[in-house]
Amino acid sequence: MFNLYGAERDAFVARAKIILNVHFYDARLFEIVRVSSLLANRKCVVSETGSDAAFENQFGAGIAFAPYAALAETCVRLLQNPDSRRVVAEVGFERFKAMPQTEYLQLALATLS
Repeated sequence: MFNLYGAERDAFVARAKIILNVHFYDARLFEIVRVSSLLANRKCVVSETGSDAAFENQFGAGIAFAPYAALAETCVRLLQNPDSRRVVAEVGFERFKAMPQTEYLQLALATLS
């Protein structure tokens, strides 16, 4: 999915069993902005592991992290197991809900001072 926004994107996401997150930049930072709406909507997210394991670990089993070479295998395993997909989606939702955005905003605003 590329260049898809609004209702068209939302309809695609609603139908998806799994959403795959792959890094674009060499820095391999987790794309929390991209993934946050998916977690908030209880979607099963599979993501390539990146350069910040401590940040990724905050999500526990709420995102199925895998190295690039194992992404296809991870997606197939989850596609074959609806119960596992539901667990990933629900844990992801609960973990994201427990991360108040005010803390992140305060840190971001503090860097502007």
